Amino acid sequence: MEKILNEILSEIKTINQRLENLETGQSKLESDVNELKEGQKKTNERLSKLEEGQTNLENRMSTLEQGQSNLEKRMSTLEQRQSNLENRMSTLEQGQQDIKDHLLAIEAKNAERHLEIMKKLSRDIEFIKHKEFKNEEDIFNIKKNLEIIK
Repeated sequence: MEKILNEILSEIKTINQRLENLETGQSKLESDVNELKEGQKKTNERLSKLEEGQTNLENRMSTLEQGQSNLEKRMSTLEQRQSNLENRMSTLEQGQQDIKDHLLAIEAKNAERHLEIMKKLSRDIEFIKHKEFKNEEDIFNIKKNLEIIK
């Protein structure tokens, strides 16, 4: 019986050893699980920070897109204004050319009128000179006749 008891005792020791090993393993597993939980917690924190960073980037991207859209609108407005200025400039150049043409026509008419006036004045001066000569001749004749009468 003693032998059986020794065997049972030996078996119990073996079982106890195994239980201690299991408890040690369980303790290690619990420690590993705690480390995993801590790692998961840190990973979740990092993931939250990454998501927050991504949200910030998306907001900044949206702001940049809105700014780009505003710049495109302003550029379109500037292009339209430039086109309007080019049209106005073309109109002004055409008007300037029309004025030049009109001035040339007026200058030609004025030159013709000046020539006509010069011709008329020359004839009038000739006539006046002729009349003056005639008047002096008449005065001379009258004086001569007056001397004779005296």
